Amino acid sequence: FRPGVTLMQSISIANGLKEWANRREVRILRTANGGAEKLVFDLRDIERQKAPDPALEPGDIVIVPRRLM
Repeated sequence: FRPGVTLMQSISIANGLKEWANRREVRILRTANGGAEKLVFDLRDIERQKAPDPALEPGDIVIVPRRLM
């Protein structure tokens, strides 16, 4: 983790996405205020600048599910 790293930057650091990645339902699992939180993002909207690129927090887990063919 590096302070200020966004979701898109973290995916880039991890060598990007595979062709089977579901860009519509990328999840961030976060523990906040003593509880678990699941945030869902559509990377296509972030890429088109229709949605902000969220900053990651320490302990966040990024999940990119497999797209159904």
